[in-house]
Amino acid sequence: MVDDYLANSYIKRHKGIYEPEVRLWMIWISDAFMIGGLIFLGFALQDLLPWIATAFAWAIYVFGAVCPNQVSQLILANCNCCHHSLQSRYLS
Repeated sequence: MVDDYLANSYIKRHKGIYEPEVRLWMIWISDAFMIGGLIFLGFALQDLLPWIATAFAWAIYVFGAVCPNQVSQLILANCNCCHHSLQSRYLS
């Protein structure tokens, strides 16, 4: 969703021109989630917080780890629009 918003805002700013590499900016956002999740996880483990704090911190980290995978699949789908079967074979 955020990567679609970033791509649509890029298209509006550049008068309808779209580059698939625009979606790479989402990786910086996911890095922030990963770093924040790991810092929060460290505090949760150090201070012996309840298990729900550890689970929430891990969920933030995993969200940040999943986003680059989604971005790379979307970039491949946009670059190779007519070879979806090859793309799914390469990613799996």
